[in-house]
Amino acid sequence: MQLAKSPELDAKMSDICYSTAAAPTYFPPYNFTTKDVTGNEYQFNLVDGGLAAASPALVALSAAMRHAAEGDPTYRSIRSLNFKNILMISLGTGDTADFDTPVSNTAEEAAKWGVIDWLFHNNSSPLIQGVNSASSYMDDYYLTTVFQALDSEKNYLRIQVRPSPSTT
Repeated sequence: MQLAKSPELDAKMSDICYSTAAAPTYFPPYNFTTKDVTGNEYQFNLVDGGLAAASPALVALSAAMRHAAEGDPTYRSIRSLNFKNILMISLGTGDTADFDTPVSNTAEEAAKWGVIDWLFHNNSSPLIQGVNSASSYMDDYYLTTVFQALDSEKNYLRIQVRPSPSTT
């Protein structure tokens, strides 16, 4: 959508994929360079976009709705909230709670934790896992609800990876 206004954003798919996978503490930040039509170079130093927007599907839907509201003819078919003209597949990368060391804690145990335990406890990070998991589930819940409310539930599909025991 933005390439017409900002051709320097025309990056290789491989650079985009490496950038979106650059989750801090898991993978290093990713650097790449693009050029605009006049040959000017633009440098990008990126980390996982999930730090700002954990749900690319929600961002994409919001952007499409904004373009429709602004009268962009490409999005005319969804201007009246006609979600039957939208097909959305949301690909998850797995819930962090599924990949990290499974930890089962009682409320009584967690009540004794300080800040450090919430951030680092038994080789996991309960606070970060909880926030990430809740955000992912709520984004899916919201999108499912919107598509159902607009009689288009078959037009949204969320695929979430669940690791096999051999990968954890």
